Amino acid sequence: FYASRTLTQSGGTVSSTTIYVRLKAGLSENDYNGEVITHTSSGATQKDVTCSGSVTAGVVYYSRSNGNWNDFNTWSSTCGGSAGIGVPPNDAIVQICNGNVVNLNANASIGRLTITGSGSRLAINNSTWENTFTVTGNTYIQDGGSISDSEDWRKYTLNLNNVYVGYNSTSGTSTFSITRQTNNNSNISISGMLYIGNCAGNGTADFNYSPNLSGGTNSLTIANRTIYPNGTYTYG
Repeated sequence: FYASRTLTQSGGTVSSTTIYVRLKAGLSENDYNGEVITHTSSGATQKDVTCSGSVTAGVVYYSRSNGNWNDFNTWSSTCGGSAGIGVPPNDAIVQICNGNVVNLNANASIGRLTITGSGSRLAINNSTWENTFTVTGNTYIQDGGSISDSEDWRKYTLNLNNVYVGYNSTSGTSTFSITRQTNNNSNISISGMLYIGNCAGNGTADFNYSPNLSGGTNSLTIANRTIYPNGTYTYG
């Protein structure tokens, strides 16, 4: 899918072409009505098509215990519930909760990630080499949840969109922390906005990127960031 398409004319005529449209990825749950698609061409009258659609919540994959990302025993349809839902597929909505630690031991691409509650953690590359983890929608770290690397000498890539560290918190310290030594070729990209803390001043939030950068080519790319008074940003 593309944001726009160009059709080639021949003798002033464009052949009949079927074009499919959908709501773009990463939108919040809501109704999106009156979305206008504009058709323009030199010397022709502009034509508009109005589309409407809705984004609804899909199946949520909750953590139920400490475990590896690719182990079906780690996941449930409720927080701390029984196993049986399977491993989160592509574009899934995932929540790590109940103080569980989930080891990112496999490649994964999901639609939304929430890490909530004291002790709840996504541990990057606990036991494997060269994983890629992508969240196309929002990542929420709140109420004492955290993302952190867990061992030295691990190569990994994190591709995140908007990241909210402590933004929705009511208490606790929420953390995004990359501090292990010799993170060999670790690459982190936040293509949207990084929010640290919240305007209500509830809880605290830390973003800390200070690994030993001697272990290969490491990179941190952040498109935009907002740091609230109860948030701390540390680099290097």
